[in-house]
Amino acid sequence: MRIKDFKDENVGQVLSLDLMLGFVLITVIVGISADAMDIASYKMQDYSSRTSMERVTTDAADILIKSSGSPANWEKYSIGQATVPGLAKRDFQTGRTVPNTLSIQKIFKLRENYDNLIYGQILPYGFNSSMMLYSSNDSFTPISIMNNTPPADVYEVTVVNRTVILDFMRLKVIIYNNMHKGNASIEKCPNPDHKPYNSSGKPEWHCSHFNMTGEELNSSDFYLITRGDVSSSARWVIDKADKQNNTGNSFNHNPILVNDKITELMGNNTKSVLWLHIITSGTPENSYDCYIVSVPRRTTSDMVDIKYLDSGPWFFVLRVWR
Repeated sequence: MRIKDFKDENVGQVLSLDLMLGFVLITVIVGISADAMDIASYKMQDYSSRTSMERVTTDAADILIKSSGSPANWEKYSIGQATVPGLAKRDFQTGRTVPNTLSIQKIFKLRENYDNLIYGQILPYGFNSSMMLYSSNDSFTPISIMNNTPPADVYEVTVVNRTVILDFMRLKVIIYNNMHKGNASIEKCPNPDHKPYNSSGKPEWHCSHFNMTGEELNSSDFYLITRGDVSSSARWVIDKADKQNNTGNSFNHNPILVNDKITELMGNNTKSVLWLHIITSGTPENSYDCYIVSVPRRTTSDMVDIKYLDSGPWFFVLRVWR
């Protein structure tokens, strides 16, 4: 073999090796680039999915706490396809929605029909959620609207927390403990036998009126509750000017449901002025407050407590995952 032929063959081998190494390098670069593109694409999809879920959760929370729903009093009717839930209180006098003040009646109705009202209406199908209310006061039990727990393999859960006011217990009438001490603002009772002081000048009766409508009576439960040391001899009466009653009823330590008594007094009337009468028959050091309050129908008895008149802010917590 000639030296020239050997050199030409060697050059060809070197060129082939260079080309092969070049192809390998290009393949590696393309592979790395493809992986990088896949990672970037995955991150973009993940970011887009997270952003989308956050937006869905935020929008759902805003709809629920800032609107009263459609129709505005949807909680009073059977649930239909056109029902859109909203939890915000509606002011019956002005007809306006009170944002971030939640109606306990709407909350109870949503809890009873959660899946039908939330999925496909407030949240898309395929999502899961939990919805809770927590009081800023640790002495209050959380209110569960839907208490779901995300599975362990769920990659991401979006949480929205909003501060709200809970419109729960409404005060109809109150008689303060100053009934034992005399009060210049004492209302004049229509019952002539209910004198504010007895013959010895000690406080005896204290009476105060309250208004009632048929609509309220049909949608609420009414309780007589007390705060303070109520003597065993104290009595209470609910009547109206044209149906006076001097037969007193005893107090007890539990809330007293008075719906039946109010219904009897109202008869067929849509509006009535009723009176709460308290005969103290006690001593000033055993003073107490007496209230008639309204709560939504089917409210559990453990939530009929005077502390709910001033429960402070609550936290509306919505968790969403898929």
